[in-house]
Amino acid sequence: MSFVKVQKEILKPVTHVVFDLDGTLIDTETCFKDAVNQVTSRYGKEFTWEHVSRLSDTNVAKECNSIVNEFRLPMSAKEFQEEYNDVFSVLIKSVPFMPGAEKIIQYFHSNKIPIGLCTASVTQSYNIKVKQFDDFFTHGKYFDVIVVGDDPDVFRNKPDPQPYLVTISRLPGNPNPENVLVFEDSLFGVTSAIAAGTQCVMIPNYKVDNGKATPKATVVIDSLNDFDPLFFCLPPLQ
Repeated sequence: MSFVKVQKEILKPVTHVVFDLDGTLIDTETCFKDAVNQVTSRYGKEFTWEHVSRLSDTNVAKECNSIVNEFRLPMSAKEFQEEYNDVFSVLIKSVPFMPGAEKIIQYFHSNKIPIGLCTASVTQSYNIKVKQFDDFFTHGKYFDVIVVGDDPDVFRNKPDPQPYLVTISRLPGNPNPENVLVFEDSLFGVTSAIAAGTQCVMIPNYKVDNGKATPKATVVIDSLNDFDPLFFCLPPLQ
């Protein structure tokens, strides 16, 4: 059953939209969990969504030390990362869109709503993740702006507002942040978007966040398929 929570008293008309990537448009978080689990299971240890929820990031380069220590794996953090990378590079080749992602991007594009992408993934990681989608994530096809984690103007990551402020500053038409609608799946992402002055639709991964960010979000939905543009004075979905 779909779930929609709306803070109606604060909805503003939307002129621009910005999307997070991981867990919002493509299901890289499942790839991360499965890749880690394939490595830990070689040593008789299961890596679950509960373990994912205790990590501060799904960037294995930042978390490999804590994973090796928690599971008491007989390897160094570097060795773990190498094994993980080998598995992840295979799994990512078949990473799917999140439900409704392709449709909603095409909806905004067809209605001439400028679209930005704001991801913590650095350039190399971003290119690997989106490769199988051909030119869908190529700058200029659907996305007017793409800001990655190693962008020279971004030196503080989510939950700091800077990534979204940089993205908004590059959108055509110089939008007011309150008229920008961000789509996010994580607590850090929602916090970043709201702090940047935007409205935010949250599509929570209940396996990880248990809805912890819902009080901060403007709208909470179970899936991008549940998004109702009429809430934001946008044309109806066809």
